[in-house]
Amino acid sequence: MWCTHGTRSSVFMKNLQKMVKGGAISACKGPGLRHTSIFTNGSTTRTNRENENGFRSLSQCGLLSTSTRTMVRSSSPIAASHAVTAQASAISLDTGPAPPPPPATAAATAAEAAAEAEQVAHPFTLTSIGNLGLLLQSQGRLYEARPLLEEALVGYRATLGEAHPDTLASVNNLGLLLKDQGRLDEARPLLEEAVAGKRAALGDAHPSTLASINNLGALLQAQGRLDEARPLYEEALAGRRAVLGEAHPSTLSSVNNLGSLLRDQGRLDEARPLYEEALLGRRATLGETHLDTLASGNNLADLLFAQGRLEEALLMLEQVLAGYKVTLGECHPYAQYVGRGVEMLRKKLDAR
Repeated sequence: MWCTHGTRSSVFMKNLQKMVKGGAISACKGPGLRHTSIFTNGSTTRTNRENENGFRSLSQCGLLSTSTRTMVRSSSPIAASHAVTAQASAISLDTGPAPPPPPATAAATAAEAAAEAEQVAHPFTLTSIGNLGLLLQSQGRLYEARPLLEEALVGYRATLGEAHPDTLASVNNLGLLLKDQGRLDEARPLLEEAVAGKRAALGDAHPSTLASINNLGALLQAQGRLDEARPLYEEALAGRRAVLGEAHPSTLSSVNNLGSLLRDQGRLDEARPLYEEALLGRRATLGETHLDTLASGNNLADLLFAQGRLEEALLMLEQVLAGYKVTLGECHPYAQYVGRGVEMLRKKLDAR
């Protein structure tokens, strides 16, 4: 009906998007780029993709301060050494400019190239490259983000190896970008690789493993392979309840996602308690006007509409609309879309 926060979209929402021009809306993500928005660039919606940022693990280990996010690829250490040596020589002799250094030998040139290549492939550099790719992805600039995420992945594979957690996080991120581009068949082997690699390297119950299990489930859901997606969603949810707790935002996302899958399967009575749990949990954990909370209210309103419970659906959607106006403003496309949904629901009830 209106926009739902899972992977499903509805005829109602598509019609609203046709009515509101300029409807390509880029993803909005929460802290750490781990939470996704209600709308994507088309009519589909999602909470189920979770990017991973290799930078986070480095900083938490005390190896990298947050200011290092802005690091750039500097010139070769060898070239810098030449410049300093020449300047010092000119000052000490005080006889005019120092003569230029002798032509570089083939060996020196090769060594300089190797040093520069090594510097580009340093894990901190690769992390910054990946961070920029994730930022562009969050802005909806997918074609600009892709070469950066690909470069980061190639570098991680070469520098850290196939099974390193940062390499696997990079595999996950590129897979999600391809999913965002609608290239589902290309995304699937990457997300499968991330799941298999993390199971082996980190264990089945590690939060990063559970995130990748969730992401693979989302991809299968997007492909319409609902029976294959369901056990993955169930595994991710059970693992998160056990490891992170009932009220953790990632746990609540998994609750929402399983509800979305059941909604897609037409199992409305089974989906409803999950949507209600996600909504109540997000209200308590994130607050009434957080975008994820509002998305859960929107999902529940959609489900109530599908069950023919129009009065309850309208009440819920009015609450969602009020929240969007407070959080994003009346002119934001989210508020406009939901506002049109409220108007149409009111007309349906008046026509009874």
